[in-house]
Amino acid sequence: MPFGLHSLILTQADMAGSLLPAEFSLYAPSAKEVFLFGDMTHWQEGKLPMTRGADGVWHLRLQLRRGQWHYKFEVDTRRIPDPLNPMLAEDGMGMGECHSFVFLGEGDWDDKPDVPRGRIVDVQIPCARLSGALPGQLYLPPGADTGERLPLLTLLHGHQMRANQWAANGRIRQFMDNLLARGQLQPFAVFLPWGHAGHDMQRYGDALVQTALPWLSRQFPVSNEASQRAIGGMSINEYGPLAVALAHPRTFSLVVPMNETFRESVIATQLDALPFRLHLFCTTEGCAPPQYRQLMERSRALGLSLPFMRLDGVPTWRNWNEMTPELLTTVSDHFGPASRRGASGTARQAAPAA
Repeated sequence: MPFGLHSLILTQADMAGSLLPAEFSLYAPSAKEVFLFGDMTHWQEGKLPMTRGADGVWHLRLQLRRGQWHYKFEVDTRRIPDPLNPMLAEDGMGMGECHSFVFLGEGDWDDKPDVPRGRIVDVQIPCARLSGALPGQLYLPPGADTGERLPLLTLLHGHQMRANQWAANGRIRQFMDNLLARGQLQPFAVFLPWGHAGHDMQRYGDALVQTALPWLSRQFPVSNEASQRAIGGMSINEYGPLAVALAHPRTFSLVVPMNETFRESVIATQLDALPFRLHLFCTTEGCAPPQYRQLMERSRALGLSLPFMRLDGVPTWRNWNEMTPELLTTVSDHFGPASRRGASGTARQAAPAA
């Protein structure tokens, strides 16, 4: 195979649009000092002081780019989420139980008027391997009740995250609904299994493949064929979609890791003998990029073409949201004909190669 390392790099400058006003406030009349920190400050590195009003409410006004922003308050050294914001997520960073998040501006993370909506179903999959059940969620697109078997994408979450974070922070229903409505995707279902760092991850992967996927195909109109299944997302304890696919090589036909951290055995795998397509997604900062670079170097040495989308920034949902449309269209293109056309009547343009 001729060498060609395909890589699309998106930078913060590429994504930059108009700055939007964002007001943060916290009622803490007895506090001596209050700081805001989060995605906008590189977390603790650049926490910002807030100003106390006469009414005991602390304020800070910022100008931020569109998209999802995670944040917390530090009140006299005590870190807390925003008590008036119902949107909470596991922080996964050892900085407290939860942090708050907010979306600024418009995007495909929004529920848009006149767009048919799919649904997310909570599932409890009986699973003796995990001594009980494997819980999760299943996205079904509009019209999924027609009886036609749908391709299935399994999306794994990351370390110390909840199963619902692909729904809550990843806004997977909204992205799917909006891209489907514009004709940029063909319909497919998305399974969001719950994982936990306390699990034996090899056993978890076995349960996912041998129990959960067949169960879903019996209970819902989703395919149980490897050619119609893909797996992607993050990892727990260096065990993610690529590790699962390598352990079960006849289960998936496409693997789309997003900031998955890899064990040495995964990095050392025979890239020229994979029984599935591999398309990498990663930010430029965090734990995963050095491992992704090792895979790229090995693919180059083998003369392989390894598609790789990189986004300038840290591994947060804000940046993963920016990569999600490309990940979903990659999956859809794998399942469906390349000549599918969008709402404008023009074929979707392929990402440029670097």
